Amino acid sequence: MFTLKGKHALGNEFYVAQISDGYSENAFNQKSGTTLNALDQIDIMATEIGTQVTFTPTKDCVGGFLKNQTYTKTLNRGEVFKLCEQTQGSRWTIPTTLAGTKITSTKPIVVTSVEDHSNRDAAGDQLIPTSRWATQFAVTKGVSYEINERIYVIARDNGTRVYVNNGTETLHATATKDGDTLSVYTGLGRWFNSGGGTSPTGVPVVTVRSEGGPISILHMVGYSTTAGDAPDNTHPAAAVIPSVYSISPKLLAFYQVTPGTTPTDNNAIMLVYRDTFDTYFEMEYNGSTHSYGSGGFGKILSSGPIPCMTGCNESRVQLI
Repeated sequence: MFTLKGKHALGNEFYVAQISDGYSENAFNQKSGTTLNALDQIDIMATEIGTQVTFTPTKDCVGGFLKNQTYTKTLNRGEVFKLCEQTQGSRWTIPTTLAGTKITSTKPIVVTSVEDHSNRDAAGDQLIPTSRWATQFAVTKGVSYEINERIYVIARDNGTRVYVNNGTETLHATATKDGDTLSVYTGLGRWFNSGGGTSPTGVPVVTVRSEGGPISILHMVGYSTTAGDAPDNTHPAAAVIPSVYSISPKLLAFYQVTPGTTPTDNNAIMLVYRDTFDTYFEMEYNGSTHSYGSGGFGKILSSGPIPCMTGCNESRVQLI
């Protein structure tokens, strides 16, 4: 599922968010041999006539676009230019993907990133421009099963310091170049079965902040049909995470699939909000309206404060 962001997706400078540590490979082609067209891709669309788009791919791409070389294409309104890697990446080989590819334009554009992974599953999202990047984030661990979650932090500026709190805040890494992508292992997510659920490894929410420049975050979750993150059995999902200062609309819709009895097909909503704000919203479900805390939100599986970040009041996360 790709979240389209409207005018917030328009911009003139982007760095592509994809897996950077070789954690997953394209459709595990080295085993199956049946997914030769499973390639990581970037789609760039112009919104105005005569838009010049400049890009520097981090891998060799189809059409003769070479790694770390800069190219310019001219697009008109509604035209799309696709940048596609030349060869599939192998697991634990760097660079595995097009992570960190820089894109600039003379007029506003929108950019979508997608990675083809194992079991013919695709993961990606519509990106946000660097002008809308931020410095503080709260990442709720997902509904995963037998898969170690990761977040990929993209730093706009060389020298940006990234701090991660997965129970205790530490300096995770310092960017060594503009557009550097830093991998953060966050542990197992939450998983469900017919009897309820289990807690994720560590705290339910990981907080990330930066000093020296803004960042963007790609959250990678999913499930595996076998323990140990076997790449041929992993079904991934990904999303670009909004900052703690992002303002959500007054009405949000959640499409619910028919739940089953296995850990792979249950529905869940993660709510992250400032403390004392719990009386400010309600949920409509099956034709009924429920106030938060009334019990109509279902079983509360986790509740607790998010570690405070600089300039933040106490926040909470609840998973329903």
